[in-house]
Amino acid sequence: MCKNVISVLLLLGLSLLACALPDESLYNLPSQWNDQSGRPLRLQQLGGKVQVLAMVYTHCQSVCPAIITAMKSTEARLSAAERARVGFVLVSIDPAVDTSEQLREFAVENKFGPGWILLRGAPEDVRELAATLNFKYRKTTQKDYAHTAMITVLDQQGQVVSQQLGMSGGAEERLSEIRKLLRR
Repeated sequence: MCKNVISVLLLLGLSLLACALPDESLYNLPSQWNDQSGRPLRLQQLGGKVQVLAMVYTHCQSVCPAIITAMKSTEARLSAAERARVGFVLVSIDPAVDTSEQLREFAVENKFGPGWILLRGAPEDVRELAATLNFKYRKTTQKDYAHTAMITVLDQQGQVVSQQLGMSGGAEERLSEIRKLLRR
């Protein structure tokens, strides 16, 4: 019975959160995802924290490692108190290969801390999120993709606050933007 009550309260909380979200919030997307542990997750559940988000794939040998390095560098420059209020999200653009198990192994290999969530979803949900973020990608070979190099910062309500295109520069601006959001 307690489990049912908790489920109802969780759904009610998510419904109330959805009512309070700005129209531009990514958290309004109806997509369903699974994290690196295989648990289902809706984007609304990321609410309440600043999120640093990137779309990648785990077997990328070119730009994805640079994106991840930049995100880890941002995380390292935050204080412990700031890190507790910031999440880091990687969304796979290759859900056929990037199973929850593969994402979990990738998280371990990269030594991601507890503030990191790796997501996989149905191809149509990946396309919808990519289109919403203006993130471009296409399969170029059996194993590889050409894609935008982009890191997005979301505010606590899922609105895009900034996007860094390319991997040169942007770290100071991203850190400054995150700290501004944390002062709200």
